[in-house]
Amino acid sequence: MRIGVRVALVAVVATLVVPLEQSESWTTPVTLSETIDGLPVADAGQPDGRVSTAGVPDDPDADPDGDGDAAADGDPDGDAEVALPALSEIVESPIAFSAVGFTAPPDAGDLAVRTSSDGVEWTDWEPAAYFDVEDGPDPDSAEERASVPGQHTEPVWVAEARYLQLQVVGASPEDIEVTVIDSMHLNDGPVERHSASSVGSPADAQDLDVIPRARWGADESLGSSTRTARDVHMGVVHHTAHSSSTSVANGYTREEAPGVIRAMHRYHTQRLGWADIGYNVLVDRFGRIYEGRKGGFTNGVIGAHASGYNTGSFGVAVIGNFVDVQAPWTASPR
Repeated sequence: MRIGVRVALVAVVATLVVPLEQSESWTTPVTLSETIDGLPVADAGQPDGRVSTAGVPDDPDADPDGDGDAAADGDPDGDAEVALPALSEIVESPIAFSAVGFTAPPDAGDLAVRTSSDGVEWTDWEPAAYFDVEDGPDPDSAEERASVPGQHTEPVWVAEARYLQLQVVGASPEDIEVTVIDSMHLNDGPVERHSASSVGSPADAQDLDVIPRARWGADESLGSSTRTARDVHMGVVHHTAHSSSTSVANGYTREEAPGVIRAMHRYHTQRLGWADIGYNVLVDRFGRIYEGRKGGFTNGVIGAHASGYNTGSFGVAVIGNFVDVQAPWTASPR
């Protein structure tokens, strides 16, 4: 959710459209989550206890060329201190999960996770980026005061996993709170049944086809009431950066895209304590547009997308990580 580009948008405030008559009905999974209060530290000699230095800052005095060989770089005794991550044991999650996020102590540094659906085949280590200081509710707002304190990471999208292992610099895995989220019905949990009457009144900007909250499966029992501003005079364009690597963040399928939003909605409200999902609008990599924060597009709903700039702005987030790659250009079909 780090801010990518801030641009002024002309005519951001659109007009509400009359809901179309819909004959179909559909179901969406109820998103589940569990919190693991710290992970046990791995024994140095246990199987799979290898420590990866991926994402660990180089110490130029210990390893100038970053090749991991301090002795060859002028430290023949090999006693130069390099900040290596502490490794957790492999842990089976209480639920199968499609996304995972972490809350770390203030002095914690780089954090990475790997996951597995069966405990045998594992993903690569995926860095979990901390929320940027510019993200979140406006300072001194009621929403900011209700936010959960701590150093939180962005949620990492994993699609489907049951096991995880954590490595962290500057802290112990025992001090890391882990939030696992199932937004893809992996645990055969409850579903919500919808009909035409629950579609609601999505806002339409210049005849764009907008997927309303009910259709992507927003759990309206989560969060609290949102605030509004009289005037909207600025647009803020984001990417969600829900994983640090572009291959993971931009690899979700068409079917998984609503699940990515459901996971962010759950994480923003239940882990971070925000009033609702932070963004007013989300756009997936297939060009589909989703109604974000509740309250509509024309009511000046104040988001949690740009700390200090939420009031009077309208937040649009592209689902993915576009620091090093360009967002795709596509139409907006459903």
